[in-house]
Amino acid sequence: MDGTSRLLMWGERGLIATFFADLSQIESEDVFNEFLSIVDFPKPIKAQAATPKSVDYIIEPDFANTGFGHPDAVIASEYGTAPRAVFIVEAKLDAYVKACRPKSERGSKGFNSTLNGQLELRYCLALALSRFKDGDSQLIEPEWVLATPYRSDRKGTLRTLQNRAVLEAVVSKLYGAPLRRYYYIVISNEGGNPLDTVDEMYLPELYKPEGSGVDPSFKNCWPEMRAQYGWLNYHKMHQFIECKEPDMPLGSFFLGSFQINQGYLAAGTSQAAMRLSPTTDVGTPSRRPGRTRRGVTMVYARDINVQTFLHFSWKDQSCRLRDYSRSDTEEPLLDKGYTTSEVDQRIQEEIDVPRRPDIGKKAFWHQKTLELNAECSDKYPELLQK
Repeated sequence: MDGTSRLLMWGERGLIATFFADLSQIESEDVFNEFLSIVDFPKPIKAQAATPKSVDYIIEPDFANTGFGHPDAVIASEYGTAPRAVFIVEAKLDAYVKACRPKSERGSKGFNSTLNGQLELRYCLALALSRFKDGDSQLIEPEWVLATPYRSDRKGTLRTLQNRAVLEAVVSKLYGAPLRRYYYIVISNEGGNPLDTVDEMYLPELYKPEGSGVDPSFKNCWPEMRAQYGWLNYHKMHQFIECKEPDMPLGSFFLGSFQINQGYLAAGTSQAAMRLSPTTDVGTPSRRPGRTRRGVTMVYARDINVQTFLHFSWKDQSCRLRDYSRSDTEEPLLDKGYTTSEVDQRIQEEIDVPRRPDIGKKAFWHQKTLELNAECSDKYPELLQK
């Protein structure tokens, strides 16, 4: 042993924990607002108008499986006389759409583990926190939630948290802000903000009562609340920490963790931007040098999806990527966040499918995807990770 040791953490939880551990080392009063400036919100948020007096980074608090789950992080920013601001962080190593399921699946097993499902659950956490008061013995969402489409998950019972230790140690730092002062930071692994480009079926639905009376109506208020949702990718986090590392007395924990996670990061930014090792084998592209104006092929592009071939359809610079690997009966995950040229730059393997059926033949495309994954797994071992 050479006398040195390093703390390295794995997966999105490790990357989130080490990133905020690095931020907490920096004494500058402006560092939190500097961090917010790299988060892609639709417009500057009100929390950036003042310098916080204190910031608490709480990593993966336990709001209970029957309550509000386990956010990757919550951040409480205090401003003295102004209301506190609370930031709820959800991160995935995959591209956004890869981590989601269509909203039509709300209430089905596993939906609350998807990214859009978790964002809906964290919104309900904010609803509960905004109405919590000193002396309350439980954190509970409002009764009207049972009249919204969320009821398919509730089975007649509101989500609650009653753990006294969590109420005293965590909720006490987060409760009581107006709902407009709860913000959400989505971290995923693509080159541009997916909240502006993905199909509406993968966006969270957020509800609140309209009008008054004993039978209020409800509508999706996502368009209204979109301004409270920001997005960030790991490359921007990496750039930020690189610049700030000289201000960290203990050095950066994030940079080493980022390095060991690079092979697993699965989407979006170019390999150069993601700082892949020069020895990394990116494969020999087998795609055609020219491309017709429109068409359909199957492609393996591990910067977009490391685990499977994708159905690739394009017309000029507009294109769609569909992941048929998950099911032979359900609608595939759809990603339309790239141009045709951007997909071209990421392709390791491209295969024509003669006499192909249309996209509605889910069983055919599911079987074709599995066959290609198996046939090419010797060349691309990542295809065996599913």
